[in-house]
Amino acid sequence: MQTGFLNRLAVFCTPETLLHFRTDDSVYFQTTEALLQAHPRWQIVDEPWKFEHETVFQRRAPVYQSLLARLNPLPDFSP
Repeated sequence: MQTGFLNRLAVFCTPETLLHFRTDDSVYFQTTEALLQAHPRWQIVDEPWKFEHETVFQRRAPVYQSLLARLNPLPDFSP
């Protein structure tokens, strides 16, 4: 996850878009969480992970962390 990717992704998303992020790497999770917290277009939200079901990845990973982020709408500068 990188700022450039989040910037580009924001171009194609609407404010209803949820970014689902899950990993078993704690350093990667912390880095991505900090990146999203600092990004002006994305906001981490406390919402349930929709359509949750155990995946092959989850069965193999001893632990994992998840987060959801929502795209912030652009400010309206119209008079």
